[in-house]
This record gives sequence, C-alpha cells and structure tokens, in this order.
Amino acid sequence: MPKKARAAARAGRDKHALELGSGEWYLEDFFELFTRNKRQLGSPGLPLVWFRTLCEEFGRDCVVHVVRHELRPVAAVLSLRFGASFLPYYSGKLEEANQWSVDNFLYWQLMEEAVRGGARVFDFGRSRKDTGPYAFKKNQGFEPTTLHYRYHLVRHKKPPRFNPSNPKLALPRRIWTKMPFWAARALARPLSRYLP
Repeated sequence: MPKKARAAARAGRDKHALELGSGEWYLEDFFELFTRNKRQLGSPGLPLVWFRTLCEEFGRDCVVHVVRHELRPVAAVLSLRFGASFLPYYSGKLEEANQWSVDNFLYWQLMEEAVRGGARVFDFGRSRKDTGPYAFKKNQGFEPTTLHYRYHLVRHKKPPRFNPSNPKLALPRRIWTKMPFWAARALARPLSRYLP
C-alpha cells in the first residue's frame, strides 16, 4: 500500500476513530449500505436472500466487514475466500463516509486480514478504465491488468452494452436515484433476474 494511502487509512483509524467489525450478524447492515449505494449510483441492487445464500453456501469463506463511525455503520464489504485468494466482492457505503477516509481504512484492514488468513492474492476485481474505482485501486498500489470479456451470444449478434456509460440507460439510472429507498429495496428481488 503506497505511503499516501497508508496515511489516509491511519487518519481514518486515529483521527476519525473508525472501527472495523466482522461477522455474518452484520449482513443486514451490509445490505442496507449496499442497497443505498446502488440506488445512489442509479442501479438496482441484489436481494437480501442472495447474500444470505452466499453466506450459507460459502460458510467461513464468506465474511462481512462493517466500518463504524461513532458506532454507526458507514461502510461494508462482503468478501469471499477461495483457495489462496481473498476477494472483496460486494460493497456499499454512505456518501458522507468519504470525509473520514473510510475506503482507505477499510481496504487496509481487509488486506491485513487477508494476509493473516494466508491469502497470497488480493483480487480487487474488475473496473472500467478511467472510473473512480479504477483510480482508487491504482491509488492502493494495484497495477491494472487488462481482462477481456467473453460472450456466448444466444439470440443477439453483438455483445450487450449494459453498462453505466450506455446513453440508453441514462434516464432509467436518473429515475432510480430519485426512487425512495424502501422502493429500491423492495424492487431488488424481482429486478435482479434481469441484471447481468
């Protein structure tokens, strides 16, 4: 982890008194933060039953981490362990948590836990180039590797353009960000079957 990112992570711990907790009892907190974050980004989330099933199927290899600020959950990640790999796979946070260096603190803690658990690979996942997540991962010291998509086209001749950059999705995304939270949460389950 580069010096600047480490300093921000320490500021989260020392200056802002961030605390990390882990366990499946944090699943509801994680789900709330994940769903709020997805709504803010203009995208339907996944249903709670999906995450419960992941926890049941993966057992100890599925772990939920929650960062608290003044005892209030402000960020969370659901991670998976697979062999020597640690994958922080789903995440969410409150927008206001950015002021407390929560991302740097959270991923610093996750990397330390991954190493303590014997992981040799911290799989930070895929991000589109020139996006916020891409820049954050580079700031954490990760070097990008190009990963190409592979498609099995059944009914279409071209790969889908189902991503936030597609202008056809601009209006639905704007509508989703204005939707009341309870509605976004309720619609997650029926809409999830249509998400890639």
